[in-house]
Amino acid sequence: MKLFRFILIIALCLSLCSCGGERPTGDILSELMEACPSLPEGVIYSKGTIEGEEGYLSDTLAEALYGEDAAECFALVEDYSIYISSFATPYEIAVLRCYSSTDAIRIEQLCRARADIVSVALRHTEFYALCQNIRVLREGETVVFLMTDDPDGNERLARRLI
Repeated sequence: MKLFRFILIIALCLSLCSCGGERPTGDILSELMEACPSLPEGVIYSKGTIEGEEGYLSDTLAEALYGEDAAECFALVEDYSIYISSFATPYEIAVLRCYSSTDAIRIEQLCRARADIVSVALRHTEFYALCQNIRVLREGETVVFLMTDDPDGNERLARRLI
């Protein structure tokens, strides 16, 4: 019986350790949003949301945001949490965790294409200066897209969180 308990405790410890330090993308997004007190109301899209609920990222919306191959690319994403502001001011923060670091390279490219899409869309508006604040970070399997009014501070925080 003691051997069984010992094996059970070892198995539990190993399973807890094998999870790594990966924090849920929603937690990372929440901390990044808290660091931006000027964020307007918006919608948070997350992987676990069911179709029909607020926060569900449909293939159509993903393609409108990230381009026509977005649905195919999002198949590489294990978990994501994306904040998109209301129409008042175009702020955006996305945290995407991929299945592998190779997949993360493809998602990083997708986010860089998103930066180009936003820059073109805002070119002749008062919000074009925000396009200079866009940051795309990749660390291991995680990619972060930032478009806020404190890009350097948010980038430092994001690097600590991922």
